[in-house]
Amino acid sequence: MERYIFKSALSSGFEGAISIYNDTRTGQNVAIKSFYVDRSPLRNTLPDAAVTIFGETRWPTELQFMLLHANQLHTERKEPTNNGLVNVKDYFIVDDGGSKQWQLVTKFYQYGTLHDAGPKIARLLDLAPNLTTSHLDDIFRSSFEGVLQTLTRIHAQGFCHDDIKPANIFISDDPYHWLLGDFGNVRETNHPYHDSKIWKRQNQWRDCRKNDIRRLIMVYLSFLRSFHHTDTFVFDGEFLKGTQGWAKLYWEFCDVQDFAPASTHITTRPSVSTRGTTSPLYYYYYYAPPARFVLSSNHQAAKMQVDRRLHCSFRTWSGRIFDRFLFSFFFFS
Repeated sequence: MERYIFKSALSSGFEGAISIYNDTRTGQNVAIKSFYVDRSPLRNTLPDAAVTIFGETRWPTELQFMLLHANQLHTERKEPTNNGLVNVKDYFIVDDGGSKQWQLVTKFYQYGTLHDAGPKIARLLDLAPNLTTSHLDDIFRSSFEGVLQTLTRIHAQGFCHDDIKPANIFISDDPYHWLLGDFGNVRETNHPYHDSKIWKRQNQWRDCRKNDIRRLIMVYLSFLRSFHHTDTFVFDGEFLKGTQGWAKLYWEFCDVQDFAPASTHITTRPSVSTRGTTSPLYYYYYYAPPARFVLSSNHQAAKMQVDRRLHCSFRTWSGRIFDRFLFSFFFFS
């Protein structure tokens, strides 16, 4: 650790804590993730050749995946090849005498992640205020499609990310270019965990590839919505109507596959929506706010409904079905 000088803590989660350090060799700031082995046991076995080097038999899933699929550590290039993924810069073990902790070093991304990034990006790019969501979609759709292509390549290699959320998509030095990171939950597409009750109860789809794409769409629309953080009324109304191109991105992939199998392919510019052909009963049963929201104002009910739709939470299927039952009971009785 002599090479890295601590500057400040950045964030912490279930798997570990991330802090900002200064790399004394390059003079640049880096992010170092320290893994909590006692809280999140290591799943992957270290290759035999490395066991004698590190004195450990297991190492973080995230580190192994990044070295195999995102790492450019052993190339002669000064900068990593742009592959749409956060790259490894260094890794090692710290032994404090009581326990050993794996350390993962990556570039420090000064612009952060897509979590509530709208206002920050608007200031950074000096965007005009009060841009419509359709205009914002025109600006950032290619950024979304870049992450989608990266995700598709991961799927083609037989893996699912399994934890797509705003905090795991990083903004590069070019604010229009986003990188996929945090691979602590990555699994093979055919991993039995995707058939487990725990997975299904977390409001996840059985096909993890479709589930990754679905959550990426939710992240992108949440990003667009964050530009209107002071008042989401127009966004929420347009989203629930589903007629704008950016809204169709959700309804034509996420909601259809919510109840029926479909291809993992999504069009970059979706075709005309078929939602207008559904019956009023079908619309209100599946799309309208749950019963407990009906007593509030239309604005607040719409906001809470969109919050539920676009939040990458682990909402159980039983909870969603119960919401629909209550709404249909109170609305149509």
